[in-house]
Amino acid sequence: YKPVKIIGNNFNNFKYSLGINKDYIKFNPKGYCSEGGLYFCDETQLDEYIGLGSYGEYIARIKLLSKEPIYIENNKCKTNSFEIEEIIPVSTYINSLSNLEKIKMIKVNILILKYINNQTNEICLEAVKSNGYALQYVINQTNEICLEANKNIKMKNRNIFK
Repeated sequence: YKPVKIIGNNFNNFKYSLGINKDYIKFNPKGYCSEGGLYFCDETQLDEYIGLGSYGEYIARIKLLSKEPIYIENNKCKTNSFEIEEIIPVSTYINSLSNLEKIKMIKVNILILKYINNQTNEICLEAVKSNGYALQYVINQTNEICLEANKNIKMKNRNIFK
């Protein structure tokens, strides 16, 4: 388990920084997306949150503190405090992955594509096979990619050729 948090936009005026971060609201170990705790997820679940503007454009690698309680909510957790060991831009993180890892993430979240600097034909084809709407994030929209996107668009009788 590699705990991480997407940061940048500060909910409830909370500002994340390197070192220990502690919520000033009393810890609340219940509810869904509720106040009273700092949320985080496993690195393998980042694809569910990246690109959703409300979270931010940075990834914080965190260290959980041994005496802090953890509340588990579906695909994320929260605790009262944790230590941020490193903060990197989402784009830096995405571009450090192998093409196979990028493709796996794109199949969950097409917004990942907009962070990829070197969009290979393979990556783009897999993205539009997964979801035709990924075409909007493809930099080099070849005929092959456009045709594949058109096959996988979610609405009938709609062409998305450039």
